[in-house]
Amino acid sequence: MKSLEIPAHAKINFGLRVMGLRDDHYHDISSVMIKVLLCDTIRITAQEKISSRAALKVTTDNPSIPEGEDNIAYQAADAFFSALRDAFGFDVTIRIKKRIPHGAGLGGGSSDAATVLQALNSLLPMDQNMSRAKLIEIGASVGSDVPFFLRGHACIVSGRGEQLREIDLKHSLFLVCCMPHDRLSTRDVYRLYDMVGSSTSPDIQAIASALEAGCLESACGSVANDLEKAAVRLSPAISRIKQELHATGPLCVSMSGSGSCVYAVYADVAQARHAYRQVRDKDFIRWSKLTKSLTR
Repeated sequence: MKSLEIPAHAKINFGLRVMGLRDDHYHDISSVMIKVLLCDTIRITAQEKISSRAALKVTTDNPSIPEGEDNIAYQAADAFFSALRDAFGFDVTIRIKKRIPHGAGLGGGSSDAATVLQALNSLLPMDQNMSRAKLIEIGASVGSDVPFFLRGHACIVSGRGEQLREIDLKHSLFLVCCMPHDRLSTRDVYRLYDMVGSSTSPDIQAIASALEAGCLESACGSVANDLEKAAVRLSPAISRIKQELHATGPLCVSMSGSGSCVYAVYADVAQARHAYRQVRDKDFIRWSKLTKSLTR
């Protein structure tokens, strides 16, 4: 029997621009995605399989997260087995310890799926390991954000999420993340976006270039999220959280993904800690977290 325990990190969208609606009814986007220390924990137990097809079981410690075939980590593992034409030598149990809230825009499910793909690949003999390109292909078939979690700590992400260019962060980002009581459906937010549009138009390349040049204040000055207008219609508390965070003196405040999580970026960890103490007990905030970006 083999057992692995691996972190599955959350992400923030450091600027998100919706480029248009595709023929397949998904949207092309452009965004800088950055992984942060906040993470779920994935524990995978593998033992010699007893039938021709690998048995698969997924459980979580959060009753609001689906188990079995409705869980994206299950779907990722199943797609991995299918790509191997069922030539996988183990029955697998996946246990997910959830710390990333769902419906937040932090990519928790996608990160779980990507981490499962990497873990299963590590169980293969070295001469059978799938390439990262193949894992990204499998990941893209499962969820739009999964390919990002199979790459570096920060990327420009475009297309439906499958086009990736790694960027080199020169500074750590110290963050306070807050989420209202509302959880938002990505589908609902995009559907409303198609009706109400956006009042922003962030220059994602400029944000990435500023980050790579070490100009954090300049990057923060350009951060915006095209989906925020639609998300606020569905969850007005997002605006209230933004106001509270702005009052703490951050470099910038924005929403991640399709919401409903809002984050603020600070110049150093002391400022971030002070801000966290100011906002963490507000009654309209359901969840909050002090965290930082991952570094190489």
